[in-house]
Amino acid sequence: MGKFYDPNNLKLFRAALEAKNLDGFLVPLADAFQNEYIPDRCRFVEWLSNFQGSTGMLLVTQDHAVLFTDGRYTIQARAQTDPQVFSVEESDPFALNTWLQENLKPRSTLGFDPWLHTMRQIETLQHHLKTLKITLAPVAPNPLEGLWQDRPISAIIPAYPHPEEYAGQSSAEKRQAIAKDLKAEKLEAIFLNAADS
Repeated sequence: MGKFYDPNNLKLFRAALEAKNLDGFLVPLADAFQNEYIPDRCRFVEWLSNFQGSTGMLLVTQDHAVLFTDGRYTIQARAQTDPQVFSVEESDPFALNTWLQENLKPRSTLGFDPWLHTMRQIETLQHHLKTLKITLAPVAPNPLEGLWQDRPISAIIPAYPHPEEYAGQSSAEKRQAIAKDLKAEKLEAIFLNAADS
């Protein structure tokens, strides 16, 4: 059993969705920075389902809880989740869209946390859901934040420069190289969203 999971968590979440008039909610295994390794406090998928893999998307409705994950994790997902409650689907570019088309009624409202998805993910999903007459609704704050009572706190770790002997160049040299590349490409700026960059 995972360190965050309790079978009652899903019931609490469904009650919160009903209170917000949401027919479903997308819960990605992600944080606001789209990091590859997410902090414990963002492991909402594990809190709801007990799945402890590193990639996945949980779709929760009042009647279904479907975990989409890639082929590396389907066996693990089936072993860690309750098969009476969760179904596991191998994710591919169309798996979520197909499931929604086959299982969600037209005029349903599907909630999502805008901090945990990329713009491209949401735009692609909105494009598909428009034809199904399903509304994709941003919900902030994420209802899971208020439900997870013993949620781990964010680690506060001071930033420090990576020693030049390991980095190979100073920070100033790296920034000058980036500026040179931007100028050559006639660009004004670059956005780095990975916290370790």
